[in-house]
Amino acid sequence: GINAEYGKQWYQRRVREAKAKPVKAATKPAPNVQPKENNPPKPKVEITPELAALQQKIADQGINVRNLKASKADAADVDAAVKLLLELKSKLPAELQPQPSKKGKKKK
Repeated sequence: GINAEYGKQWYQRRVREAKAKPVKAATKPAPNVQPKENNPPKPKVEITPELAALQQKIADQGINVRNLKASKADAADVDAAVKLLLELKSKLPAELQPQPSKKGKKKK
């Protein structure tokens, strides 16, 4: 039928276009660049035992908040736990504070 003929023409055109395009050569990485997992950014703040304890409290409180949300706890309990978590995070030095993610609604 007409659709089959059109599809055949479309396919042949695509094949011709693909053959006409030059193939790009693979680019080589820069010689002195380390992979990210082997070269983590070094914090400018020295981690002291007090700072490590604060980070552990933040991690524990984060787990607590996740567990409360997963168990569908009362909203007041969750809000109190989140408020405590944010208060703990505010005590961190600015260099160690987590940056807000750039995830969000995409603009149309």
